[in-house]
Amino acid sequence: MLATSNIPKRHHYVPQFILRNFTDKSEKLHCFNRKTSKTYRSSPADVFLEKYLYTHRSEDGATTTDLETKLSEIEGDVAHIVEKIIKRVRRGDSIALTKHQCHIWMKFIVYQLGRHPDSLSRLLQKDSIPGHINDYERKYGRVPEDVKVQCLTPESKERLTRNSWIESNLNYPDRLYTELAPLFNGRRIAALVAKNKSKSFVIGDTGVIRYPKARHELWHPNTRLLYPISWDVVLAWGFPRNSKDVISIPYYEVCIANELIFNQSDIIAGCAKELIESLSRKTERE
Repeated sequence: MLATSNIPKRHHYVPQFILRNFTDKSEKLHCFNRKTSKTYRSSPADVFLEKYLYTHRSEDGATTTDLETKLSEIEGDVAHIVEKIIKRVRRGDSIALTKHQCHIWMKFIVYQLGRHPDSLSRLLQKDSIPGHINDYERKYGRVPEDVKVQCLTPESKERLTRNSWIESNLNYPDRLYTELAPLFNGRRIAALVAKNKSKSFVIGDTGVIRYPKARHELWHPNTRLLYPISWDVVLAWGFPRNSKDVISIPYYEVCIANELIFNQSDIIAGCAKELIESLSRKTERE
């Protein structure tokens, strides 16, 4: 049971300020869930979220939401950059990101890589708590049997695994970003813009999309990290430093981007019902 009633409960793993850039004229998203094969409409507030996803729970029931707070702070910094990029691109200008703004964006991307609930689900499936207990005993001596039994109840294993995942997402991304900064700084961030304004991008629940394939090594020269920020703009890292920072792409490349997003996501959303339905039929063909 949670100790307080005023902590944030609904934790989005794709920021709402970005989702709002994909809504239709009624400010709704058209969505498709690949796991359930269901299409539906939703507001940005009601999709790509999980209750208490980032809530750290102690054994005594005390709760903290430090990770949710940290993610919100990062999103607040990124929101201004996204707004600037979209305005400049639609005016026909370059995105003109400063070095500091590039740093903020890439740090946001690193945090996005680990915050999806699927990464927590994979940890829960591994059932790593018995292994952690064995490691502890090898280093520090025997754990009392009653403590061990208590740690191995389903509720305790879920709580301990979630807490470990939360602590990792609080601390590891900053270290990872520091390690990857030379790589990130060596390549350009560019805005990919749909040339045909009647065509649009979708966004997936994973947020970050890897091109050309999901598990391509980051340091490979052809690797791109894509993140849709609006129905007409995808922000992409990985281009040579001498590349343009705004690249207008034709319809068939918009289709390729949407298929990549679809293939690396469980849920997709966009402003066009017809587009979502078209992508959903891809599941039927698989």
